[in-house]
Amino acid sequence: MKPKINSLDLCITNHCNYRCVHCSFSSGSLNTKEMSLQKIKQILKDARLWGAEKLDISGGEPLLRKDAYEIIKFSKRLGFKIKLLTNGLLLSNYVLKRLKETGLDAIGISLDGSTSKIYNKIRRKNKTAFDKVISNIKKCVALGFYIKINTVLFNSNLEDIVSLARLCDKLEVDELRICYFTPFGRGSSIKNEFVNPVDWLHVVRYQLANLMLRTKLFIGAVAIEKNKFKSKHSCLVSNLNHLHIMSNGDVYSCPILSIYNKPLGNVNTICLSEILTDKSLLRKYKKEINKVFKTHNSCMPSCFSLNNSKFRFVCPYKKFLVEDLK
Repeated sequence: MKPKINSLDLCITNHCNYRCVHCSFSSGSLNTKEMSLQKIKQILKDARLWGAEKLDISGGEPLLRKDAYEIIKFSKRLGFKIKLLTNGLLLSNYVLKRLKETGLDAIGISLDGSTSKIYNKIRRKNKTAFDKVISNIKKCVALGFYIKINTVLFNSNLEDIVSLARLCDKLEVDELRICYFTPFGRGSSIKNEFVNPVDWLHVVRYQLANLMLRTKLFIGAVAIEKNKFKSKHSCLVSNLNHLHIMSNGDVYSCPILSIYNKPLGNVNTICLSEILTDKSLLRKYKKEINKVFKTHNSCMPSCFSLNNSKFRFVCPYKKFLVEDLK
């Protein structure tokens, strides 16, 4: 049966103006060769033919790629609904004007703390950078972009999460997504930052869920009671509804799986349509991924142990509305 792609996450560069402590892709310090503009356009056309409607353009820092605006314009002509994922530092008035002209639908901005002290511990920047990102978020809101704030959850910002949610509401952003820290890449050196998933559920249910906010809260949770969301939140590997294409052309069904360096294929050597129609390739891919799960009982080895039999592992890429986790 032919798979149908719903969404595509396309990394157009691994260059970055940040050196975040947790970066799974070691962006900035590990600069892989980028795909050509021609190759990217072919990927986008193929993805549309396979049904993809939503497109996330990411990096690294995608705005460091000079033809980023052309990529967005081309994607828009194909009919994609497009979100740009950025650290927010480069969103000057000039850049935002150009992005508005491309027809960009939404901007996802990384913000991991409500104060510069907490933010800079994670993002390795100073107060000036934090203040600039906050200012740029306000500009984006004023220009009418749909704004999603992406936050990575750590032990070091756990106690600040409520304050951050309130800040997002004050800034009038549309959505706050709290993602679980995955300790790979540069993050492999700070595994102590991994938050106990059962403790996190307690914070969500007894603090975040009680906030009266206009901003929508979406929560990543790697553990949930066994009687909840069994079919609704299955692993992304079980289908190919979502594709993640790295800046070097490697294709994955989930970005987390890129850490194992076992891609479906590479679009620099075989086109996306050929990858998706090669049944033997798909079987081999799922077999390799099943080995990972069999070895570690999850896609995140040695991060935590669920000693309580009430809980089960949940895909960290999935997000719950905060009210659904009450």
